[in-house]
Amino acid sequence: MNERLSWDDADLQAALDRYREELQRGPYSPVTVESFVAYGLRFLDWRTGEYVADGMPATTARRVPTGKRDLAGLHSEMDQYEAYLKAARRRPGAIRTYVRDANRFLHSLDGSRARVSSGQLPVTRTGLRPAKRLAPIGGNLAVEFARIRDGHREAIVRTVARMAVPGSVGRVFQSDTSAALVDLLPQLPVARLATITDQTGYRAWFEAALDPVGSTILRLNPPRTRSSVHPGYKWGHGTKVLSLFIRDLVLYSRYFTDEEARRIEPWLYCPVDQIVMKGLRRAGVDPGVDRIRKIDEMAFWRIQDHLTQAAATSGVPRVWFDDVWSETRD
Repeated sequence: MNERLSWDDADLQAALDRYREELQRGPYSPVTVESFVAYGLRFLDWRTGEYVADGMPATTARRVPTGKRDLAGLHSEMDQYEAYLKAARRRPGAIRTYVRDANRFLHSLDGSRARVSSGQLPVTRTGLRPAKRLAPIGGNLAVEFARIRDGHREAIVRTVARMAVPGSVGRVFQSDTSAALVDLLPQLPVARLATITDQTGYRAWFEAALDPVGSTILRLNPPRTRSSVHPGYKWGHGTKVLSLFIRDLVLYSRYFTDEEARRIEPWLYCPVDQIVMKGLRRAGVDPGVDRIRKIDEMAFWRIQDHLTQAAATSGVPRVWFDDVWSETRD
């Protein structure tokens, strides 16, 4: 192990990209590759404060100092990462997977052996060497499939988050807001939606999730520098971003089972913007406001009530109204 090698944040990200390429040249399926990479990325995001485990305080501060690290320093940070996961009350099996698969990446940095729980993944000094078959990762195949599932589900949420803040949605904000929202949305406790049993429970979840979304928009778009998103930064712009994210996650991804998606769909709120308000007026309903930035809490719920009552007469979820009118968006 060459301790003289060292890496800063940019070096580690570039190394992770090379790690993915080496894995892709090996005998692994695309899902397995992305799962291995996801655990390495989670560790890197934890270092910078971008990854926050469910139940832990949100933060924008780095957890390790900036600057280069050698392998000894990175492994010391891995110990801190493991302690953090334990403090977050992650299951012991999940912690072992997070740490083991993040260590795969660290062991690939200088071409040393990539240790796994049983067996070894052969590498060369320049990276992973394709093997004839995947070395065994553990003695329990069900555990391995659970690891693959978790990595895949996390990748789905990250992808949907990027789709929820396209240029047409983010252009009203300061330039760094979209990236901050894309980082924040996957941290919301979306898995809990599967345990909700009624509209009241969904509303409580939605309002709780809206708080960090609104806070992020406000922090990066204060009234003195971005008056165009005020006063409706939360109930106008924030609810649009959150509603788009949850709509796409529930209806257009495979994150939830078909049964879960069917149960959640009627509870979803319509993402309200000028296009939707225009559609309401064409249908003979006065939304009471004519700009997203003018939507406050009362206006948001008044619009949702109008949509709920009308949709109920046809037996379709209110969120469908946005699907129809979104065809006119750029």
